[in-house]
Amino acid sequence: MRKFAKALLCLNLFVTAGHAMAENQKTDVLLIGGGIMSATLGTYLQELQPDWHIDLYERMDHVAGESSNGWNNAGTGHSAFCELNYTPEKDDGTIDTSKAVKVNEAFEISRQFWSYQIRNQVLNNPRSFINNTPHMSFVWGDDRVDFLSGAGGGIGVVFPHFILCFFGEHGQLMVVGAQQAPASAAMQSVNSGREISRPP
Repeated sequence: MRKFAKALLCLNLFVTAGHAMAENQKTDVLLIGGGIMSATLGTYLQELQPDWHIDLYERMDHVAGESSNGWNNAGTGHSAFCELNYTPEKDDGTIDTSKAVKVNEAFEISRQFWSYQIRNQVLNNPRSFINNTPHMSFVWGDDRVDFLSGAGGGIGVVFPHFILCFFGEHGQLMVVGAQQAPASAAMQSVNSGREISRPP
């Protein structure tokens, strides 16, 4: 994420590390912290209000070093595919997809913005921060296999375009693509995922 944050900060933003503002300096927007949120908001504002003076202050000697650092969180942004914690099973057995849909929609809007930035040469070399990444989830146990496969209206019914694979008791692949199958474990995957990753 750090290089990505630095790329977004290549604007007319004044970044400092502990220096006081001049008393006569006009500031329209003051952003505190040089993480990904301030960098993104500053980029949006610079596009919408290019005449505004935007100051961004970071107490450290580099940006994206705290919450935006990959060691302090997942270090990625993603399409929300195959994230089982985003698709909980409700009391009536149906699947709540609202969080997965919300995250995915927000990610798609971000992709549009990054594409715009690339076309305008604000961001370069998109492969340095965004890449196609198949998303997968793996489960075992009868109830989880049912949840994933679509038995009783599980994930396989909600997201029929996902690839489903079922495995036998000894790990052998039994069948691919069926909505229901007696199996000890199951996996779902989708090839259209995208990942935002902090380069090494």
